[in-house]
Order: sequence, then C-alpha cells, then structure tokens
Amino acid sequence: SVNNYFVNHPEMVLGTIAEANQKYGPTENTQVIPIPGVELKQQLSEAVKNIHGTYTLQTKKAEKKKEAEDIIPAPANSRTYSYYAVSGSVYYRGDDETMSKVKLSGDGLKRALAMVEIRDTVRELLDMQLDNADHSLDGDILEKREKLNQTYDAFTEKYGHFDEKKNSRLFKDDDGYSFLTALETRDKDSGEYAKADIFYHDTVKPNSVVEHVETAQEALILSVAEKAKVDFDYMTELCGMDKNTLINELEGQIYRLPQEEEKYVTADEYLTGNIRQKLRELNNAPIGMDVSRHREALEAAMPKKVEAKDISVKLGSHWVSPEFVTQFINEKFRPGWKSNIEAQYSKASGKWKIEGASKSDKGSYTATHDFGTRRKDAYAILEGILNHEDLTVKDPKLDENGEPMRDSRDNIIKVTNHEETKAVQSMVRKIESAWQDWIFKDPDRRTVLVDKYNEVFNSIRHREYDGSHLNFVGMNSDITLKEHQKNAVARALYGGNTMLAHCVGAGKSVTRS
Repeated sequence: SVNNYFVNHPEMVLGTIAEANQKYGPTENTQVIPIPGVELKQQLSEAVKNIHGTYTLQTKKAEKKKEAEDIIPAPANSRTYSYYAVSGSVYYRGDDETMSKVKLSGDGLKRALAMVEIRDTVRELLDMQLDNADHSLDGDILEKREKLNQTYDAFTEKYGHFDEKKNSRLFKDDDGYSFLTALETRDKDSGEYAKADIFYHDTVKPNSVVEHVETAQEALILSVAEKAKVDFDYMTELCGMDKNTLINELEGQIYRLPQEEEKYVTADEYLTGNIRQKLRELNNAPIGMDVSRHREALEAAMPKKVEAKDISVKLGSHWVSPEFVTQFINEKFRPGWKSNIEAQYSKASGKWKIEGASKSDKGSYTATHDFGTRRKDAYAILEGILNHEDLTVKDPKLDENGEPMRDSRDNIIKVTNHEETKAVQSMVRKIESAWQDWIFKDPDRRTVLVDKYNEVFNSIRHREYDGSHLNFVGMNSDITLKEHQKNAVARALYGGNTMLAHCVGAGKSVTRS
C-alpha cells in the first residue's frame, strides 16, 4: 500500500516504487528502489523545491500569560482536592503543588465562595475546640460559632441547602464537601432541614495532654497509647524514673527482644504469635542476657497440646512425612520383596508420586481386589487420593460400528463407566479407612505425628488487643465507642494489618473513621 500523497505526487518519490520481497517470497508491503547513478542528496534538494506554502510563526504571548495567571502555587499546608478563595476568584488544588483557577462567574462564583467560607469556618471551629483544654478559647469559640450560624443562614436563604443538585454539582469535588452536608439533616417525612449540633455546642473532645504520672505502669499505658510502643525517653519525662528503674518496675509487663538490642515490647505483644519459634530464638540470645523469665512466660503462654485423639490425619496432608506413606504401602499393599516402593512429595508443585511399583505389584491380587480394581490398581488409586484427583473411570464412546467416536479436534469422546467408578470409589473408602486405623497404631509414629501437628498448627497464640487506654482526640463527644470497637482500633494501630470482619450493625463505619 502507498500513501495517497505519493500516488498524487509521484515527483516526491525518490526512486521507483516496487513490491517488497522477503526470504520466503513476496509480501503485501512496498519498497522504494533507488535510481541507479543518482545521489539521494541531489534528489532531495530537487524534491523540496516542489513544496509550496507559507509558514507563519504565531506567538501566543497573551494566551500564555493568561494561562500562567490561571495556575498558581498552592499555599503551604493546603489540602489536596479542595477549593480555595484567592482575590475574589476560586481556585482548585488537585494532587500536585499547584492550584488552577475555576471558570466561574456571577451566581456560581458567589455560591462557591460562600461554601468555601463555611467549610473553612467549620474547620476553624473544630480546631479551636481541640485546643481548648484549658478553656482559654471559650470566647473565641462563641464568636466563631455565631459566625458559622450567620453565614449558614445567609447561604441557605439565598442558595438553598448543600445537598441540592445545584450546590452538590458545584462543590462535590471538594474533599470537605462532606463537612458541609453534615451540617444539616433533612426529615424524610416533612422535608424540613435541621442544623447539626455544632451550631449549638462543642462536638469534639479537646486534646488534653498528660504531662506527669506517678507510676511506671501509668507511664507505660500512656506510651502505648500515644507512641504505640515502649518509649523509655517519653516514659522518663512522664514519671521521672530512669530506664533501669522503669525496666525493674515493669518486670513481667515488658520484655526485651533477644534478637534486637535494647528493644522492649509489651507482654501482650511478646507472649503472642509463634510461641515455639520465640522459644527457639532464646537459644541464640546474646551472651549474658537472662532469658529465664522469657522462657517461663512463653511456656506458660504455649497453646494447650492437641493429642492424637483430636487429630485427623488425612492422606495427602502436606505435613505428613512421605516416609509414613511408604510404610503404609509396604504393610498394606504387600509389594514384592525386591520392590523398592517410595512415596515422594514435591513442595514446589504440591504433588505426590509413588515410585518403584513393578508391573507385578500393580497386578497383584491385593492391588486389584483388596485395595483396587482391574481398571485402577491400588497404587493408582492411592496416588489419586494423595493428590485429590478425580478417579472417575471413563471408556470411549462407540458408534454403531463399535468404533470410538471423535470430536471436532479428533479427540476420542469418553463417557463415564458408572459400574467401574463405583468400584473404585469403594476402594477409596477402604484405603482411607485402613489409613485411619493404621496411622496412630505405632507409638513412635504417633509421637512424631502429634509433635509435628502441634509444631505446624498449634504454635500460634493470637494477640488480644486492648483499646481501653486509647484517647480518641477529636472524636464527637456524643459518641462513646463500645469495647469491641476500641479493641479493633487498637488492633489497627499495633497489628500492622486489620480486617474489620464484624457483623452488620457492629459499628464498623465508626471504628474505621
């Protein structure tokens, strides 16, 4: 194919157009073959003379100046995704360090400026309430609340309420739009609006800073609440005790981590998680570190041992040693004495494989009658059980001539042989029953399996988070969190990852906020 321009202007083609050829023959592409004896430089110079037209450089200084004026640097500490009033205009800050002028005029501009003012007044009022622990701002708060009432009343009288479409369309991109809609509630029946509590009284608790406590225990509580860790410098400021005194006073309530020098954590953090792993870590504690109390506390925190009677060992369980599956095969399937049967498990693929079974082993009476069938011997069935495979027996579907039928891809069509499948399923149940009867019969094997099960599945002690000591600065004073909500907040602060899998109505929204 050739561009229409060159079809209409052959004088601009610097050579001869021809069909392109590749290694295996012609293609649909085209190529330009150079004219023998003519230099490309000379051709290009002549071709350029055929181009006629005028290029005019247009400067857009006025437009560029206007664009520069419409984009200004965002003020320090300004919020992203927010509108701002600047010299009688409205600017919007997105996710970068600049603000762009919003094209508004007339009524729209006045409404936007008024909404910015009310939003900022609400935030200023809330900040003043937070900083009023000593009541020094009582007078200022009254004035700010009066201003909020006046600006809100004036706005709603002239422009309507914040949730009306004309206002929501204008201000919905502002991150503080929810502040505005929260200022009023609408009665579903009457349609009348009522002002929120912030118009009448303080709604958030002031930020009360504790500067002194009497005991090390109180200092620890505050350290965890305010710093989310054991902070000795902060605790010393609170109670006046030095680090060594605090450590002695808080014995049993804090523990030094053996692998991290000078780092201490609370007891509820240290005595949870993988207890057996933490006991092993004590063996590598620094020389001279007394870990006797650590060991005693960890052993007391160890989950109660699960005994064999409460353990279900299924065929195919990844934690069961292949050695035991091999023993089971040798004892139950009775392969030939020359056979070297071995059950193998690949951690990489998660697959089991039974190696070493000879043709005579697979064809034995035990393999085809006691624990298997003629269609699927005991070794194939056991391997299928270990890998959770489908053991349905299928046969080719035959046509009227007794020939296998094939699909559109020439694959033989197969159908389930229900009689043979039922026979195999019966052997599956028989093998699984024999395994359950056999697995714990040997005392040594039982001991190994019980210890392994507890190591793998019963080493974790889950942490119980306590949020009773938390101070929820800035929260609505009319809201009192329940115990499970406080504990959920504590888990979010200290746990590193949290899922609020509470039932409907448990207060997840308040907890999350």
